[in-house]
Amino acid sequence: MSLKLLEKIENILELFQYARLKYREKKAFHVSQLARVIASPKSHKRKNGAEIGRKAHEVLWSLDPYTILQEDAVSFPFPLASEIKVSKEKYIIYGVPDLILFESGVPKEIYEFKSYSTLDRYSVIQTQIYAYLCSKCFETHVKAFLILGWNGRSCKKKIKVEWNKREVEENVKKAIMKIVSGD
Repeated sequence: MSLKLLEKIENILELFQYARLKYREKKAFHVSQLARVIASPKSHKRKNGAEIGRKAHEVLWSLDPYTILQEDAVSFPFPLASEIKVSKEKYIIYGVPDLILFESGVPKEIYEFKSYSTLDRYSVIQTQIYAYLCSKCFETHVKAFLILGWNGRSCKKKIKVEWNKREVEENVKKAIMKIVSGD
């Protein structure tokens, strides 16, 4: 077990919890919130999509995040949080991607699942921000995938989402400035 990785995991989990507290003060921003500002989501005629997503993520809290240290390969939702500096102020970006694949304690791929089959800008942006956030947390580049038409067992499409760290970071900073300024 790597002590450095253990410390990194504990720091990420602590910052994630802190971000949840700082959200009301506009000092922390959820990935979905930032993606909405960058690319307004269109309705996919799914009345309870957000509710289903929240219920799926409740499973996260029953998982042992330290499994990352014990298994050669493991995948599950994992809370992410990292600080970002915008105009001399520090903010926190946080969220839980649907799935992260870890190999030997290193995240290799992130997956975002959608029940709808239509590719939209919002879902791509959200996936890119999760990849960026995972990359910042673990100091490694990850591949990002968007799974469309997910029904709980199978999907209609698996799309590799390209992303560029600098571009995503600039979009995130612009979104934070827009939220903070009230525009």
